[in-house]
Amino acid sequence: MLRLADHPQVLRVHEKYVKEKWRPWAERDCQHRAVLEIYTELFSMYQKQQRFRESHEVVVGFGLLTWKPAGTYEVKRHVLTVQAELSFNALKGVISLRLGGNGAQDQMWLFHSVTKNDLSTQCLRYRLLEYAENPQIAPLTIEGLNVGKLKIDVQTVDREQTKPPEPFDSWFEVDVFLWMHGRGYRVIPQFEVADYHIDLVVEGMHGRLAVECDGDFWHGPERYEADMIRERMGCGSDPEQRRSRR
Repeated sequence: MLRLADHPQVLRVHEKYVKEKWRPWAERDCQHRAVLEIYTELFSMYQKQQRFRESHEVVVGFGLLTWKPAGTYEVKRHVLTVQAELSFNALKGVISLRLGGNGAQDQMWLFHSVTKNDLSTQCLRYRLLEYAENPQIAPLTIEGLNVGKLKIDVQTVDREQTKPPEPFDSWFEVDVFLWMHGRGYRVIPQFEVADYHIDLVVEGMHGRLAVECDGDFWHGPERYEADMIRERMGCGSDPEQRRSRR
């Protein structure tokens, strides 16, 4: 019988292999297995959704309340449930979850027996009650975008020589963005939809408004047909969608 302890050179090679090769691989493999387990479960749900569409519903639950009434079994209920729909891209192998589905959307009914005065301001239930009493869109923070600096730049930079900061395509977009942002609106620049990008999307409590900032310098007559295709893809037949032209 051969023992590694009797062969120090072989032992050193083995230890180096374990440290530099096997352990990193094992850590990555554990992560991949966890992801694969979730992916497999989601794909199984997707197959059931496609096969039993009339009798099978995908629902996402948020929060979990548990209580045990005296002399009976434990009761568990989600704080909030939302209808959802799974989609599968066979070419990329990507599973996507979209909230809303085809049923009732954008509604929340909250039944409660306590008031905010009964709860701590740090309690999640307090925050839920506060939102239900005064719902509002939270301010949007865009990574890498400094609105304060942007306000200075629009007044000082030479627009003919300086490109607009990312993610904007033109200084006209920056002007419109700042105008709406300054009035308290939640504005998302370069919103992606159906492989196209909408210049600006304004989000409110009851919907979204798409804004396209098309100046002649930026797009021109040769882009009109492509613009109309993009508008149909992004806006569809929604009468709330409007275009802003310079």
